[in-house]
Amino acid sequence: MITQLQEIFGQQIWSAPYSFPKHTPVYIRDGFTAQRIYTSESSCIVITPTDPNIHLPALKKQYKNIQKISDEPIVLNLKYLSAVQRKNLIESHIPFLSLPHQVYLPFWGCFFTNRFNTQQETKMMTAAAQLVYLHMFYRGTTITFTHKEVCEALGLSKAGGTRAIQTLNDFGLIEQIPERTSKKITLIPGSLDKAIGIMKTPIQRILYLKSIPNQVPYLYGGIRALSMKSMITAKPYDSSIVFSRIHARMIPDELQISAAIFNDLGGIPAEVWSYDPFLLSKDDSKDDSVDDISLLLTLQNNDDERIQKELDSIRSRYGLKI
Repeated sequence: MITQLQEIFGQQIWSAPYSFPKHTPVYIRDGFTAQRIYTSESSCIVITPTDPNIHLPALKKQYKNIQKISDEPIVLNLKYLSAVQRKNLIESHIPFLSLPHQVYLPFWGCFFTNRFNTQQETKMMTAAAQLVYLHMFYRGTTITFTHKEVCEALGLSKAGGTRAIQTLNDFGLIEQIPERTSKKITLIPGSLDKAIGIMKTPIQRILYLKSIPNQVPYLYGGIRALSMKSMITAKPYDSSIVFSRIHARMIPDELQISAAIFNDLGGIPAEVWSYDPFLLSKDDSKDDSVDDISLLLTLQNNDDERIQKELDSIRSRYGLKI
């Protein structure tokens, strides 16, 4: 790091170890390593997250907490950084390094290139595997299932159910117990933390509607759903509704509008999910909203601190890292 910074700013930069103050919360001590960087006139604290895959909203929240325990500028050192994340950090006035291509130290200087240290794509769950996992999770890790029970409950074909179960087995999330001519399937206890890292948002596409269609089943999603599960208040334009792919086909064409018309005149945003949200809402929700974990996946990259605070309550409820 120092050699690369010297090449950009000159030889007047050096480093020294840094220890967080004694009163620093454990999650910061465990979640970051730190060092102090000097010039002849000033210094800053460079912090590196121990989890290089941490989501940016969570990272920004922790950054603000670290700012409170130091009088020196705090700089994020990121292994991976995209163009969108760079723009977001600059707009948020958060100094960062992603060497050798990106340096934003407004108190010293900046250096940018069009190259980024992008994260290699991680193999993610398929929509069917995600549906099977959450279906089993909401019923409890001590419950066993047969292949047939899973397929019938979720409307999966025998081949589709086999592929989904094999995917979960390959990821080490389930245990298959031989029983006569078949196998019993059960979740491995404590696997949600691992599973959440390879799940993706179920939102397949966004539609914009003039009004809610009659006789087409839907659930509430997005911030509207979060408001039904927490103390957060949803604004009128937060009224996102969720359809399965099958139900989305039932929406009349005359009710659908373009994104441009929606932005100019308003309307209702609608999410079309890659799996049927009703299959999980009956397991988890006591209202007309989508299930907790799927909701968390759809909102986890939202920058709003209010939303992240309420999502932390969901994470805490299910024993997930905050």
